[in-house]
Amino acid sequence: MTTVLKVDTDGTVTELVLDGSLDGFIAAIGGGWLEAITGPGWSAFCDEEGKIKGLPPNTLATGAAILLGWGHGDVLCGPVLFLGPPDRHGNETDVPAKVREVLAGAS
Repeated sequence: MTTVLKVDTDGTVTELVLDGSLDGFIAAIGGGWLEAITGPGWSAFCDEEGKIKGLPPNTLATGAAILLGWGHGDVLCGPVLFLGPPDRHGNETDVPAKVREVLAGAS
């Protein structure tokens, strides 16, 4: 089980406990191909084709990712799941406290 924070495009932040499977992450973002983004000590998933599908920009998730060290100069679209970095076995880990703090301060 993996605890994640889901950030919706309307700024709603929801804590979810997922089974850690690929299908679980895909379902949590509403379908599509997963795109992983990373920063120091955290990772996130969004819909890889969010822009192509015309999903709305996720300004809260984009701003939080930038504050957490993501420096790609891009805009995340659609729901975004924040979690911890993969462990040494490649398994997803729970969302770290610093991500919680940034999202709490930004919302």
